[in-house]
Amino acid sequence: MPALWRGGAVVLSSALVPLCRGACACWPVAEERGNLYSVRGSVFPCLPALEHSCDVATASMNLATRHATLKSNPHAKLLMKTNIAASRYITSLALALLALLASSLVMAAEPVSKSRFGGVAIGGHDSVLYHQIEPEPQASAVEGTKGYTVEYKGAKWLFATQESSALFAADPQKYSPAYNGFCANALSLGEGLVRTDGTHWEIFDDRLYLFYAARGRDRWTGGNWETYKQDADAAWESLSN
Repeated sequence: MPALWRGGAVVLSSALVPLCRGACACWPVAEERGNLYSVRGSVFPCLPALEHSCDVATASMNLATRHATLKSNPHAKLLMKTNIAASRYITSLALALLALLASSLVMAAEPVSKSRFGGVAIGGHDSVLYHQIEPEPQASAVEGTKGYTVEYKGAKWLFATQESSALFAADPQKYSPAYNGFCANALSLGEGLVRTDGTHWEIFDDRLYLFYAARGRDRWTGGNWETYKQDADAAWESLSN
């Protein structure tokens, strides 16, 4: 038996006192007076027979003391509630960051037609302005600047104006080219992922398509582009995953 109750006070042995004292910061200090210890203001002789395991007693006294402290001290109760709320907030934040990281890794893993050095997409051309320039006769693509850069799918997309960069950032799926800028014609012919520099382009059904060379664009504009698109879509699905 590790401890005894007498008149509302705890009788502790010389081995039990330091253990219980260290178990909880709220536990009163046991003061040695010769062979006696004063606990909760009462003085009792030390009991040599109690000089063995005090785990159960320590745990019980720990819980009882904490409960009494919280009940009598509103500041301690408020601190505990604050700690619980903070722990829940940190856990939620960590889960959100993990989800965001997983999403970023998926996006970054998808291939993009970009430069080997610098990671600039589609030759640095403004992908938003393709939708605003004249398609026939086809005007030249507009180059962007490093001052208006948006990071997307692990590549740097450059824009000529702040308005263009804002539009792209708000809806990159709409303004980024099909197949992330890889040659649409090469995909439709089963030639794999061929990078483009944004020079040869066409808008089909309000979507930007890029081509490695002019002959690829001519094939699509002069043929059945919807059939070619189906072939390119199937190839892209296989190569991008």
